[in-house]
This record gives sequence, C-alpha cells and structure tokens, in this order.
Amino acid sequence: MRTKAPTASRGPVDSLYIGHIGSERKKGRAMTTCTFAKTPEEVQKMYATVGQMDHCEGLFVSWVTDPSAIAAALPEQLTAIAPVCTLYSVLVGDANFSTPYKEVALIIPVIYDGVPGLYPVSIMLTGTDNAVFVGRDQLGMPKKTADSITLWRSGSRVHTDVKRLGHTIFDLDMEVGEYNDPAMAAQIFGTDFTAPQDGMQYFYKFDMGQDKDARIFVDNVRLLSYHGRMTYHGWEPASVKSIASEPSDSDPWAMFPVVKPIGGGWTMLDISLLGTQKETPVEATDETVGKLLAGKYDSPQFGYPTRML
Repeated sequence: MRTKAPTASRGPVDSLYIGHIGSERKKGRAMTTCTFAKTPEEVQKMYATVGQMDHCEGLFVSWVTDPSAIAAALPEQLTAIAPVCTLYSVLVGDANFSTPYKEVALIIPVIYDGVPGLYPVSIMLTGTDNAVFVGRDQLGMPKKTADSITLWRSGSRVHTDVKRLGHTIFDLDMEVGEYNDPAMAAQIFGTDFTAPQDGMQYFYKFDMGQDKDARIFVDNVRLLSYHGRMTYHGWEPASVKSIASEPSDSDPWAMFPVVKPIGGGWTMLDISLLGTQKETPVEATDETVGKLLAGKYDSPQFGYPTRML
C-alpha cells in the first residue's frame, strides 16, 4: 500500500504564489502565464503604465559642497542653483513596475532653460533588477545595483549607508529633531509638506552601440525634462551628525565634500512619475558624454582593470 506524503500547511503568502508552471495566479493579483511571449494586451498594459512609487519611507539630507566639484560634474546645459548636494535613501514599498526595493539618489539642484529642477548624478538600488533596467532603458537614469544599502531608524537616530565594489561610498548619521541650518533647509525642502510638490527632473538619454569593428559609439544624446511629483505623508526635520564617503573610481560620490551640513528629514511619501515634457537634442561631444558615463558604467569600461577576489 502506498502512503501519501503529508502536505505542509500553506500560509497566506504561499497561497498567493504556489501553482503549476503555466497556470494563472489569482487571489487578488493580476493573472500571468509562464511564457516569454507577452500578449498584445500585456504589451498595451505596459505602454499605459504611469510609474508610481507608493509607500516610500526613508530620509532626505542636504549639504553645501565645493562649487568646483559641482561644476566638474554638471554637463554644460545645466547650471547649479547653489553648491548643494541633496540625497534621499528610501525603501520603495509598492512600485507598480517592480517588487519592493531600496534606492539612494545623489542629486544636484539645477536650472535648465529658466526652469529649476533636480539632476540625479548617481542612483543606487538593491532588491530589484527591474527598477534599474526600467529607469535606465526608459529615461536614461544613471542607475546601478549596489552591494548593499542599509537604512534604519531607532528612536530619533537615523542611519543609511551604501556599499559597492568594496567601498562605502556613502555613510550618514542623523538625529531627528531640528535642522543644522533651518533657513537653508527651508529653501531646499520647503515648509509645507501637506500638498503635493511638483517639479522637473533632468535626465540624459543616449544610444550606445558597436560598429563593424566592435568599436563603441555614443550618439543621439538628448536632455529629458521630466515631470515628477512627491506627495508627503509626514516629515520630521533632522540634523546631520556625520557624513563620510570613501573614494571610488567607479562610484565617485566622495568628489562632493561636506563644507557645511544643512540638515534633512525622515519622511513617508509617494513618488509619481508623470512623463517627459520635452526632449532637447545635445551634441555628443567627448566632454558631454564624459559626464554621463560614470553613473552607469564602472572603471574597467574606461581602461582600469579591476579584480574582486
């Protein structure tokens, strides 16, 4: 007589995912099938998706840095509003294009064509490849996958750090309570966190390929003026206790030293990605292209062999 093996009990999470290959997943989730061939309906669904990053929680921080470092990093089309860097580190809890992930962005406030906005120099992620590819492929965002991103809060203490290729490229400790410089913080973060904040973000997108001799080329460079919105569900001011960055050839966040801490905040928010408002062609000079590559590619691409043992 053959006995049947006992069946392990399924919890609520298991019941969402367990199924046969090719079967449909139900229980409140969009149904899908195990196939590389997406249906026309699925393709149209992708086309119609407006990017939404809901249930984000984490921190923002700003500091005054060396004006020459800002000038060295900015493409010539952009002008810095002030010698200031801003950074956010958040857990994205519910994005409609990815599983949950952590994201840290290093940003310079700029002006282009008379319109103020934000220029991300570098963005690091963990927990997802899809959000990296979506950002890079669709908008040219300078995204990479970090080795690790740590983000935590204990009482009033707040911490984040980013590690990649053996370097701690960013390490921050803050204390919730008040800003280091309330006047400057009000200019950067604002004072009203009850209404959605709309603004422009600037990304450079380009085509990269190889010719018949396998030589890499870059062309069709354009500057994207992108409409974004942040809807805050809380903001607690915080003061910087320490910021440190280890020099890295591949991820040179340390090129922006802390001249003066401004402060930051712990927050919960939703981020809406509302569309490219304008694309401006840009000449693909070596100087311009040279400021767009390090956010996407590592030092071996530029002739510096690296071994990680």
